[in-house]
Amino acid sequence: LLLDEPLVCVTGLEPGNMYQFKMYAYQNGVLSDSLQRVVNLPKISNDFPAIYMEASYVEGEPCMLDVNNLKAPYEKLLWFIDDEAVQAPLLRSIPAGKHILRVEIHYTADEDVETIVRKFEVKEK
Repeated sequence: LLLDEPLVCVTGLEPGNMYQFKMYAYQNGVLSDSLQRVVNLPKISNDFPAIYMEASYVEGEPCMLDVNNLKAPYEKLLWFIDDEAVQAPLLRSIPAGKHILRVEIHYTADEDVETIVRKFEVKEK
């Protein structure tokens, strides 16, 4: 599998568990990079949709965005940081400072839109 973007989607993960991942990047058949990550999925404390992300990041770190507890099929998720549209699920670099993240969930069945807002911080390197 060759990708232009370093994006991996892992399904079937259970809330309340810790997962360790090691990813390898190959260029022209030669190992060019590797990355290790530990992901702790929080226990679900309610049935409402919620943005899943770390509470803070370091400037230059990639940030993965997701919504937990989606109970109905949706057409699209639109993400915004400080009211500016961003391409999710993988954000490459967010400037240092305090930010407001917003996601609009556009459901398919009733064409309803639900909005979730979360504050987070990016610390300087």
